[in-house]
Amino acid sequence: MPANPERLAFLRAIAAAPDDNTPRVVYADWLDEHAATDADRARAEFLRIACKVANKARITKVEQVWLAANWKRMLPTVSEKFVELGGKPGGVEWVGRNLKLWAAGRKPSGWVQVELEVWRGFVRRVVYHSGYIGVAAAVAADEPLARHELFPELLPYPRPLSGGRFRVGVAPAECLGQEVWDRVTGHATVSTTSRGEVKMFDAAEAGPLTRVELHRTALDAISKAMTAHARTAAGWPTDLPTLA
Repeated sequence: MPANPERLAFLRAIAAAPDDNTPRVVYADWLDEHAATDADRARAEFLRIACKVANKARITKVEQVWLAANWKRMLPTVSEKFVELGGKPGGVEWVGRNLKLWAAGRKPSGWVQVELEVWRGFVRRVVYHSGYIGVAAAVAADEPLARHELFPELLPYPRPLSGGRFRVGVAPAECLGQEVWDRVTGHATVSTTSRGEVKMFDAAEAGPLTRVELHRTALDAISKAMTAHARTAAGWPTDLPTLA
């Protein structure tokens, strides 16, 4: 419920103290008393579990068991979107703390693959391999504190560029749509090499028609634009801090 000022205050307090369990436990108590949906009740359950277990690089067994049975309750908008795209998620896989979801849409451009990094009761990072436009609003609706990122194909070593810069990745530009690129157009930190420049969008505005060679600063600028765009689409304030 993005418009609820109390909910927003709790989320801001959690983001302001990401290593402190107290705001999370207080939020869980509030959700128990004011739950508007089963997703709220599920979030309260998972927050209490996450606050009791030790944080590790890989997800703990207790967290994983709960999420295996309940992630669709906690992320109902995401689950419904994947059903809409492909009938049901094409697959679910755990890699460290990342829940990988993918689905084959009914259109050729409908293939979606995302990784949701679960940490301390929330998804704090969302990495899109493909399909950002199709699912970003759904992810932001369920996880407003998450940072949205484009997955780069990391190079085996940084390649030097002119001006002392280094290229660190190549991203599939078709993952993004016109609105995100409009937000980063003219951004001082976004730069591409000549053979990686963004070409014109096609008539359907499905995305750039080429791959884009990115620098570190470009990846960060695009992530900020993606996060702001996803939150706007979901009805959350764009100035919410992220957990990542």
